[in-house]
Amino acid sequence: MTHRVHIDLRSIDGKVLSGGRLELRDHHGVVVESWASGNLHAVGPLLPGAVYTLHEVVAPDGYVRARDIVFNNEREDKEQRVSMVNKIMWAERRVGKSAILSGARMLVRDESGVTLDAWTSTHDAHPMCHLEEGRTYILYETDAPQGIMPARPVTFTVHDHKQPETIVLTSVPHASGARRAQMVRG
Repeated sequence: MTHRVHIDLRSIDGKVLSGGRLELRDHHGVVVESWASGNLHAVGPLLPGAVYTLHEVVAPDGYVRARDIVFNNEREDKEQRVSMVNKIMWAERRVGKSAILSGARMLVRDESGVTLDAWTSTHDAHPMCHLEEGRTYILYETDAPQGIMPARPVTFTVHDHKQPETIVLTSVPHASGARRAQMVRG
């Protein structure tokens, strides 16, 4: 006997997310089904007792791609629900403890140097795109607003806990008058 499993993609506050791409794979890694997120999706029929992997191919814009979820398809007489949860990684550019700096050109690269997201800072934090839990990235300021010393790049790792994180790239004055870059995790 076979049955369906109901799957959705949600933010940490429980909101159903659209714009993601999900796959369900069997224990051999073969894609059983692929779909766009946005609603509760029924997958199946699936074999009871079989092991499956829910994989997020693409996260919605502004969200971090979640790690795979491996689950055992439960008994045939019980409906099963699997929810994948996405978190947000924010980036801010500040000078000292001042408000968020507008007009700085920023980008995020992976460890191999591939640019994943680029933007010009505004007075709001920026949700970084195309990141993945458990991976390490580098946040750069490529061009500072006039009169502002550019900050040094900051390396950070996206933790797999489901709390939002903020990476703050900031320049602070040294006693010598020089400036240095810092990373602040929030």
